[in-house]
Amino acid sequence: MCELGEVDTVRSARKTILHPHAGRLDLQCDAVLSPGTGNRLFLYRPQPGTGTAERLESLRVLGNETFTG
Repeated sequence: MCELGEVDTVRSARKTILHPHAGRLDLQCDAVLSPGTGNRLFLYRPQPGTGTAERLESLRVLGNETFTG
């Protein structure tokens, strides 16, 4: 069993990404730091009410498609 380590939120900011297939993605980006190791983890989540969650879901579906040409 591994021990759980503590993390500190270093920064939180809104990010907008223009994706070539999904369009505008409005995201919340949280950067957390593990003080013991110095490792950083970036978490991106859709902003509520922006339609970003639905556009991300369409990318998940698109990523599973096979195209023939």
